Amino acid sequence: MNAIIRKADRNEADFKKIGDLLVRFAGEFAMGSLGAESFDPLRSAAWAARNLECGVWIAEVDGVPVGTIGVHETTPWYSNTPYLTDGWLYVLPEHRNFSVASGLIGAAKQFAVEKGLPLVLNIFNMENTETKIKLFQRKGFKLVGGTFISGE
Repeated sequence: MNAIIRKADRNEADFKKIGDLLVRFAGEFAMGSLGAESFDPLRSAAWAARNLECGVWIAEVDGVPVGTIGVHETTPWYSNTPYLTDGWLYVLPEHRNFSVASGLIGAAKQFAVEKGLPLVLNIFNMENTETKIKLFQRKGFKLVGGTFISGE
């Protein structure tokens, strides 16, 4: 199955598609106290809107959304140098053996090139991290640091 990757429009229909995928994302991964048990729909909608202002892509198969990535511009705590980072990267489980994630990452990476900004992507869940690291590396990303959690 070939997915069509397209930049999301800032309209109600695409916002709903993104929201539906993100609700699935929140419910899928266990993250202790950072998991979906503390899901806040209003905060999630604001986060999605922030990314939609910058760049969000939707992967669709036969018009049905199967994945999404959102990016927004930020700066490090120590400077005013901007970069892009992900708000999320999510692909429905039944489409993870296809090229959907790779296509979404590629679209965000091309957007970063066009804007002349570095792109930082994160893995912020505990599932299949080795596979995800390998995917990012195949897409030309370097592994820098890590995320650790305590008190979950």
